[in-house]
Amino acid sequence: MVRKDYTLKRKYLANPLYQTSVEDKLKNNKSTNLKNGNRKVVDFDNGYIELQAVDTNKKF
Repeated sequence: MVRKDYTLKRKYLANPLYQTSVEDKLKNNKSTNLKNGNRKVVDFDNGYIELQAVDTNKKF
């Protein structure tokens, strides 16, 4: 008889979504896809930039 270990591991407590891929997280969040030229880069000339979506209807 095999007994399952139901105790919470430290790895799970630190990050409960560690087995989920980044793409799945973006799909679940319904995030705007910024790949393949769907972004505009705004440079603030102080070392910071902002990525803005060209078409906000393109979702994962």
